[in-house]
Amino acid sequence: MVKVPESQYVYRHFKGNLYVVVGEAQHTETMEKLVIYQDVGHDHSPNKTWARPYDMFHNDRVANPNPDGASTVKRFQRVGVLRNGRVSMFSDEASDEKETS
Repeated sequence: MVKVPESQYVYRHFKGNLYVVVGEAQHTETMEKLVIYQDVGHDHSPNKTWARPYDMFHNDRVANPNPDGASTVKRFQRVGVLRNGRVSMFSDEASDEKETS
C-alpha cells in the first residue's frame, strides 16, 4: 500500500463536516504546533482554511455529557484521502477505499 502524506488525509469532524489537512505550521510566538485544514465540499464555507493546535486536533472530545457518564469521541476521525481533487473514503469493513463525489 502506498503511504499517503499526512497533508492529503480527509477527516470527519464529530459534528459531521469533512476537512482535508493541508499542512502543519508552528505559531511564531509560542512555537506551538498547529494543524492547517480546509473545508471539503461545504456550501456554507467552501475552501475556508482553519488552524487548530495539533494536540486539540488529534485528541478526544467529550460529547453530550450527561449525569450517567460522558461519552468521548475523536474530534476529527480520519475517513479518507484526497486524490486528484476527489475524496476517496476509506471502507469501514476493510482498508480498501471507495470513490465518492
